[in-house]
Amino acid sequence: MNVKVGQWNYVVWEVSDRPMTDIQSVGVYFGLSGREPNADKFLFYMDDFELQVAEPEYCEGWAVWPGRISFSHTGYQTGFSKQAIASDLEADSIELLGTDDKVVHQGDVQKVTSRLGKFQLMDFSHFDTPGEYRIRAGDVTTRPFKIAQRLWDDTIKKVINFYYNERCGFALEGIHEKCHSDVFCEHDGKRIRAGGSWHDAGDLTLPSIRCAESAYAMFDLYEQLQSRGNEELAKLVLEEARFGIDWFLKNTFRDGYRCFGGVLRFYSDGIDDNYDDVYFEAEKDAPFDFLYYAALEAKAHQVLKEIDPEKAALCLELAKEDFGYGFPQIDSVKPSPTNQRYLTVHGMGIMAAVDLYEATGQESYLEKAAALAPRILQCQQTRVIDGLTTPLVGYFYNSPRRENIRNFNHYSQDPYTLLPFIRLCESLPDHADWIKWYNSVVLRTEYYLKSMCQFTAPYQYIPNGIFSETYWSQSRYPEIVDFLHEGVDIGADHFLRVFSAQINWQFRGNTGTALAQTKCMSAASVFRNNAALMDLVQKQLQWTVGQNPFSQSIMYGEGYDYTPYYTPQIGDAVGALPVGIKAKFTRDVPYWSPTSTWNYKEVWIHPTACWLWVMADIVQPDLQTGEEPQVALDWHVDESGQVTIAAKAADKGEHRYELMLSNLQLEPSQSEPILRGEHQDELIWHAKVIDSASPWTAVVVVDGDKSHRGEATDWAK
Repeated sequence: MNVKVGQWNYVVWEVSDRPMTDIQSVGVYFGLSGREPNADKFLFYMDDFELQVAEPEYCEGWAVWPGRISFSHTGYQTGFSKQAIASDLEADSIELLGTDDKVVHQGDVQKVTSRLGKFQLMDFSHFDTPGEYRIRAGDVTTRPFKIAQRLWDDTIKKVINFYYNERCGFALEGIHEKCHSDVFCEHDGKRIRAGGSWHDAGDLTLPSIRCAESAYAMFDLYEQLQSRGNEELAKLVLEEARFGIDWFLKNTFRDGYRCFGGVLRFYSDGIDDNYDDVYFEAEKDAPFDFLYYAALEAKAHQVLKEIDPEKAALCLELAKEDFGYGFPQIDSVKPSPTNQRYLTVHGMGIMAAVDLYEATGQESYLEKAAALAPRILQCQQTRVIDGLTTPLVGYFYNSPRRENIRNFNHYSQDPYTLLPFIRLCESLPDHADWIKWYNSVVLRTEYYLKSMCQFTAPYQYIPNGIFSETYWSQSRYPEIVDFLHEGVDIGADHFLRVFSAQINWQFRGNTGTALAQTKCMSAASVFRNNAALMDLVQKQLQWTVGQNPFSQSIMYGEGYDYTPYYTPQIGDAVGALPVGIKAKFTRDVPYWSPTSTWNYKEVWIHPTACWLWVMADIVQPDLQTGEEPQVALDWHVDESGQVTIAAKAADKGEHRYELMLSNLQLEPSQSEPILRGEHQDELIWHAKVIDSASPWTAVVVVDGDKSHRGEATDWAK
């Protein structure tokens, strides 16, 4: 718990979910975390200890907290679905109230049943008027929320505030003085002051890779905010990104050795060469880190080249260096069922190479990027496994042998198997493997991430993933099978879990894993121009800010009923996100204990980095704007697997239409592109499904420009 200095603090700890069979005493303790400069002593006064009986908080289950309406506390973005959920309302209808308490919309309360239980669904999606509103159903009324186009802008400001509070090597009034100036990284008789960038979490750890992903997300978001003319917010984001990048520019020995940070959980006194100095050893065998730094530095160069040419030049210089050190190390990462780094390193290699191509124009970087893609594709499941009751494909294994499905607990690197293919498609539109890359994105998002959300209706919260019982029963951790049996049996010895199957209770919490998967969906929704997928993205954001079973926002300072988190060094900070809601023991239902402790209620910069990276897609303009010809597709699949695809263009000009196919074979007579005449209303293609156990994808390209296309995808019927 965090207390305010110099005043009495009223502290309540609810212990209803704690084991209480043999309580003998209650203790209060304070963890010493080093000594700040000018720190002297501390003294606690305590009084009025009481043990009270109270109605316990609801902390476990899928049903909505009794007597509450689960809704998005921030609100709902215009153009997308708008729903609220309850479990025990005595009402058949809802009213939407304006700021003057006038009823602006009425609707029915729908009774729905899903795998999770019985719910009451309140849908007001057709109401799209911007403003501030409340929902009233019977004698229950929510607190205010907004309907707005730029709904999420305030959350960006709050998350940036959290990063400001996490700054290292920077004096923060009321939090700490300039910290960790006596933390060093050593190599070959030289040393660098290693403090800087951001602390990792509620403690003071300095992990460079999560700082890199944070800064990268900020630079990416800045570019999108600039493109929308949101200058004020863009300036705020850029200021924090520039603070973050400085750490990477100074923490290199320029000979293949770098400082990669480390575990650090105390304040030092800032005095060199005394008892509390900290020394890290520089390292050179870190391909993922080097490649991420290269991508970040290349991205920073692109953003800063007009704003700060000198720093931009250094960014590009170091990006080339770091890529040169990291890329040759990729082959040292060998595939294995337990090695998640294999795919991550290859994906980051593609990302860094594309970023460097964009910064330099050197096509050799794209050649390197394209050469890595087949290794990732070898690990993707493209066919439905025989016996699955729900057809799921598009997920990845940790290695080409396809034994252990790639899943993450509390810290996720999921985007690095999807974003690389989007970047390749955009940078190499004429490459022979373009449709393979495109199809990989479709399979991952349409037939895995999107399909899994049906298991958590009506929330449509993204599950952690599917697991193979066959693999885990023969692994070093056969107890994982107990977790799987608490999930959903989807056949063929496979189980789906909403929450991670993690035997170590310390490393649980779904905010980072879910938002990393949300980044996959948000990036793909923009890339594929897929509104339904973006609607699912909105559902994940809404869950985070209140539309969950507890009707609590889990972003501190946003919405209502957020709780204090485990932040022993920086205190409560607006915009913080914790490791997140978890499951208790082997169960697979949401558990959100009132107790604020690590790890699940510890704040991290990983989920906030994911949040900002998702925002980069939320603020992008609609791909359908502009004057270029677009194409809308319709299709039909008959019982024999014959697919008929019909295309209608948005204008009446003459254009060339080319069909690119995955898992479809065109009729021989239609193998050439079609030239559409001035008065031709519709174009028709006929194709045959090659493999009925895999989805098919068709992309119609207009005038050879793959940025202007239409997509069709489905199963063989």
